[in-house]
Amino acid sequence: MRLTFIIIFCSISVLSSQLVSCLSLNPGSTVVKHRTTFDADAEGFWQRHSTWKSRWVKYWRPKTTYVPVWKKVWGPVIQNEWMPLPNILPELNEAKHSQT
Repeated sequence: MRLTFIIIFCSISVLSSQLVSCLSLNPGSTVVKHRTTFDADAEGFWQRHSTWKSRWVKYWRPKTTYVPVWKKVWGPVIQNEWMPLPNILPELNEAKHSQT
């Protein structure tokens, strides 16, 4: 339970391009990687959001001739959003540099 909290806390509070250990919570034992890419110049990542919204759909009702009918339906809307990475917290940056 404590280790899970530490990993979640570190992943929320510290986003960096390198491996960062959370020195203030559990010194030297927790290492969190915040990126899936090894590109040091990356400034963010794409995140997919899906929400449910209504939209109008036209379908054809069969009569003697087909009649267009508009119907309101609900469905998922997928939106890709660019999520920039925030800067590393100053106190963690100082702790990292003082360790090396």
